[in-house]
Amino acid sequence: MQRLPHLNAIRIEGQDALAFSQSQVTSDLLALGPDQWQPAAWCNAQGQVIVVMLVRVSESGVDWVVPTNQAASTARALSPYTIGRQVRVGAPQPVMGDWSSPQTGKEHPRLAHDPDRVLVVAEAATNSTDDPAGVASWRRADLDAGLAWLCPELSTRFLPQSLGLERLGGLSYKKGCYPGQEVIAKIHYRGQIKQHLVLLSLHGDSPTLSPDHPVYATGDDRDSGANKPCGVIIEQAGDHALAVVRATLSTGDALYTDSANGANGRIQVGEINDLPTVENPTPVS
Repeated sequence: MQRLPHLNAIRIEGQDALAFSQSQVTSDLLALGPDQWQPAAWCNAQGQVIVVMLVRVSESGVDWVVPTNQAASTARALSPYTIGRQVRVGAPQPVMGDWSSPQTGKEHPRLAHDPDRVLVVAEAATNSTDDPAGVASWRRADLDAGLAWLCPELSTRFLPQSLGLERLGGLSYKKGCYPGQEVIAKIHYRGQIKQHLVLLSLHGDSPTLSPDHPVYATGDDRDSGANKPCGVIIEQAGDHALAVVRATLSTGDALYTDSANGANGRIQVGEINDLPTVENPTPVS
């Protein structure tokens, strides 16, 4: 079991922990199976994702696993919503993960969208280790599964549909109110999604693509020195990256980035691949 330093868990405890979390996140917690971590998001009133998470209901409460660089701010921002509720928002705690085996599969809860992996909050873990190679493999597995962890700079930039949460079973339109639910449902039913999440297969000589790095498609305007990117990078791991791009782009389309020397134009960084099909995700309602 390896420590995942890029992730932290926030535990929601108390009599109203489940009802409170159900009223805040995009997934339907009442539809979760036992011992499952479900992708979800916490949004603002405009339906834009503040933070992507994995959420799990247990006898101890409801755990929200979020990026470490958003954990403290998320815990603070939740406090005003707890007024009048019998809940406590815990301090961020480390988490551990591993690939499942006959032993770990029985002892620890699995990722609903990737049941070959298990995840635990630190207090439930034993024999944890620091393993940079293992953490890199874990992050690559998240990326290849299409789990789009946001950095703080990308918070409140996207709708949950644009981050692929429908495909992961982490988005409900009918479970009841949560922040941004009316906007999110309206856009869904009117078919107005303008961006979607894609997996990029990168070329060996591609530059490093940090989060929020703009990408371009063939024909993107550049007249009069103006840049009009088709999307941005969410995260890169090795020769793959996740990006949110305009919805008209699809599998096989090539994406570009500006060269270090703007006078040399753009360089092709890779092509869009299909994201894998998620087997038996929690139904989107």
